[in-house]
Amino acid sequence: MTDRREQLLLEEETAWHDLRVKLEKLDDEQFERPGLTDDGWSVKDMCWHIGAWCAYAFDALEQISNGTYVDTELDVEALNRDWFEISRAVDARTARAELAASRTRMCGQLQFLPEIPPEAVEWFEESGRLHYREHARDLAGWLEDLTASSGSA
Repeated sequence: MTDRREQLLLEEETAWHDLRVKLEKLDDEQFERPGLTDDGWSVKDMCWHIGAWCAYAFDALEQISNGTYVDTELDVEALNRDWFEISRAVDARTARAELAASRTRMCGQLQFLPEIPPEAVEWFEESGRLHYREHARDLAGWLEDLTASSGSA
């Protein structure tokens, strides 16, 4: 049986692949088109959002590794609003690069942990595979709508 670290990384990779396949179907105009969510997010905004949470998870995992982690209450909605405002000023290439880099750093940091405590699992899964899957579902529905509307035009 694989150890917990390998299992977490495999599950993350599987969810990442599913999201990436959907992202690769989009051209630049579609990537930046608002309307993915009722709040007006584009796919670019979603990528920035996921990347921001991966970066946040990296920081938490690093703190766990250093023994300095303190579980604090986060205002998730405020963070999401702040990151959305930032994403609006970011170009598509930067959003894609930041998502990839943040994901890579988060996965790498998990590998540095001597042990995998519950708070590390929670940060890694919530910011990684569970988050990817949530937004992959949103993206799949949006892609269906996009395909249907372009087919009827």
